[in-house]
This record gives sequence, C-alpha cells and structure tokens, in this order.
Amino acid sequence: MYCRIRDSMNREALFAVEHYRPQSLFPHLITEWSNLYYACSACNGAKRSFVARGRRAKTDFVPHPCEHSMFDHLRYRGATVVAHSETGTFAIDLLDLNAPTSIEFREFFERTLEQARTKLAESRLLVSEVETAISGSSGARLAQLQQGLRRAKANRQKAEDGLRYILGPYEALPA
Repeated sequence: MYCRIRDSMNREALFAVEHYRPQSLFPHLITEWSNLYYACSACNGAKRSFVARGRRAKTDFVPHPCEHSMFDHLRYRGATVVAHSETGTFAIDLLDLNAPTSIEFREFFERTLEQARTKLAESRLLVSEVETAISGSSGARLAQLQQGLRRAKANRQKAEDGLRYILGPYEALPA
C-alpha cells in the first residue's frame, strides 16, 4: 500500500494485513474493513503501532488511503518517493520508503514494465504488417504469410499475457 512493491513481482517479500489504526490500541477495529490494508512486512513493521498524537499530529502521520489524497503527500519520481507535504516527508522517513533495496526493486519493476510494453507494441506492429502483406498476396507467399501471422499472433498473446502479469489485475493493457 505504501511502497508500491507488488507481491506478484517480489515473491521473497512477506505481505500481510496492515491495520491502519493499530490492533493494540484499537481492538474494536481489528476486523473493520476500512482499517485493513495489504502491505509488505517492511512497511507494516516500520509503522508498527504508530498513531499520530500531540501537537504535531496534523503533519506527522501516515496518510490513510481512504481519508487522505495520497497524491497530496507522496508522489513517485521514477523509482523514488518524493514528499509533497510535511506529512509526506514524515511518512517517507517513518516507513523508509526510499530504502536502497526498495528503490532498486522499483527500478527493476519499471525496466521490466517498459520492456514488456515495448515487446507488446512491437508484436502488435508485426501482426498489423503481416495482415497488410496478406491482403495483397496469393499462392505460396500467402501460405507463408499466414503461417507467419499465426506465429506473430502467438507472440503478441505471450506479450499481452506477460504485461498483464506485470500490471496485475488493476491496470488495463495499453490500447
């Protein structure tokens, strides 16, 4: 929820339910849906039982995704989390969102995503070019192109499946 490291891409990390309002301090919210989030063990552990308190509570808190606009506090510039408020600075520090391993993983994810998008675009272009070539062909050349089209469509499908895996269930493939 906080660091954007996906469990589908990092099978070595542990992920768990994050209780935004800690179980130890808010036992009545342990099963409250609006208090439960999916987070990696690093973010969950860094936040622990933290609750904003005292005179700094207006700035020193971790943004709640349903109560705050995360974009007002935290933004991503490439693989680095950038603060856009005092709250953002506090959350980055508390959760260690720019830990070297987190940045390295997000950079890997971005490279992998870009490579998958490029492969899909190239596969789509190849299918289109072969379909165009087929329209003006006949005989043996037509048979070769049709065979090539089947392979190109199979490669396009692999590229789409790979990108779907990387994007996860919440993002659509590019048109």
